[in-house]
Amino acid sequence: MKIEIIRELRQLKAIMQEWECLFQSNSCNTIFQSFHFCYYSYVNFHANDELFVIVLRDEISCKILSIFPLCINKRRLQFINNIHADYCDILIDKSQMNINTFVSLKVNLLEHVFLSNEFDSIRFHNLRESSELLKILHKIHYKIVDNTRWFALNIVNRVHSN
Repeated sequence: MKIEIIRELRQLKAIMQEWECLFQSNSCNTIFQSFHFCYYSYVNFHANDELFVIVLRDEISCKILSIFPLCINKRRLQFINNIHADYCDILIDKSQMNINTFVSLKVNLLEHVFLSNEFDSIRFHNLRESSELLKILHKIHYKIVDNTRWFALNIVNRVHSN
């Protein structure tokens, strides 16, 4: 599996059709995961934040298998929609991936992405109880904080001294 990070709007626009195909392939997705909703949320609410969309691709076919629509705001990795949408989640091609695939990817994602020195923490707001990401996090034993109406995840990374 190939991990790529999208950091520029032109790169994001380049995967629009693939994103929409992935979005349409899963009836459990919400409108808040669509390309247009995420794109315009970023442009309207996070234009000063750093785009950090994680794309997982099949190494042979280069097909997108999963998208994590994220950005970095004040050294915190978060969903682009964050508090601006009812629900946030990742997109997954369920015909190609399952939770066990992500568990095996855990080391790669942690070492190469989630332990980046570009941010100090990760905060995932507005995860539904049926969230694909939440299922994965439970499976790999991250501590989940129940935030009454929504689930929130805080993973403290490291403190940077300047």
